[in-house]
Amino acid sequence: MPPGELEEFQKLWDADAPRRCHETNSELPAGTPLGQHFCSPEHAHAGKQIFCTSVTKRTVVNGEEIVDRCNGKVAYRSACLVCTSCGQGSNVAKIVTQTQERAADTELGKSLKRSAESLRIANNVWGKFDSQTDPNYVPAWTKRKRL
Repeated sequence: MPPGELEEFQKLWDADAPRRCHETNSELPAGTPLGQHFCSPEHAHAGKQIFCTSVTKRTVVNGEEIVDRCNGKVAYRSACLVCTSCGQGSNVAKIVTQTQERAADTELGKSLKRSAESLRIANNVWGKFDSQTDPNYVPAWTKRKRL
């Protein structure tokens, strides 16, 4: 049964039934925001191929601009999207990592951590990355589990 339907079915019988990850059908952690349907960013992007779209070369031929793009594979570093070919996003991942490690538990430190989190979100949402859904992808919850 799909996770969304199972969640609704369980809520009929128990209003406190846990919400479910739409990738693995496992229980979501207790503090997960309402609009979030996945337990991790990796599960949210499962079945999608994320690639870098940063411009590597621009040329003008007969008055027409031709743009070459990186199209490199993307990996997660400190929950930031980073291109493995051109390094797009690596500076954001470095800043986020350093801030999380060095910021103290003072009000200033908390403010720096919130700023680093905002920077990470901006990089992942508005960075030079795009995704394509894999047509052969099968969600993990549909795969049969061994007992």
